[in-house]
Amino acid sequence: MEHIRTRIDLDHCRIAAAMIADTPDTATANLRRVCERALQHAPALRGWHLARV
Repeated sequence: MEHIRTRIDLDHCRIAAAMIADTPDTATANLRRVCERALQHAPALRGWHLARV
């Protein structure tokens, strides 16, 4: 990951990231894994989940 930017509102967070990967699909999958790890291990994110877009 080269860069990550977030925008947090009351009930959702939008994430934009610059990822180094062979394909856009690989970059998306890598970012999803990073976000899922954060959701599992950060108490402040308890109750949050990733939206399917």
